Amino acid sequence: MGGGVSLGLLRPYKVTVVDPNGGYKSIRYQDDSALFVGGVIVEGPNFGSGWNQMKVVPGFYAKPAVRFDYGKSNEMVSALEVGLHVEYYTKAIEQMIFRDPRSLFVSGYVAIMFGKRK
Repeated sequence: MGGGVSLGLLRPYKVTVVDPNGGYKSIRYQDDSALFVGGVIVEGPNFGSGWNQMKVVPGFYAKPAVRFDYGKSNEMVSALEVGLHVEYYTKAIEQMIFRDPRSLFVSGYVAIMFGKRK
């Protein structure tokens, strides 16, 4: 079992669309949702945009797991680990349009470990 504190870094997603009044316009979903969804998208965001509007959301995580060691000797590492990764943030995080924001995220994993010990 592991756990700790996590930080969510929220950066706005902007697209460049054709402005109905002429020209091009860079918008976020919150600014003009009708144009974001129904407009003609010219290009997506570049890597440098939105960093000055980033917000930090604190959270917590827990990582319960079960590990099965099946190595025959102490010199070889052979194991299989199965577990969950649960994250909870103090504010609901919006990920995609037309989806409700969530605070709780759950995922599962399987890890296969092999190698030699020194």
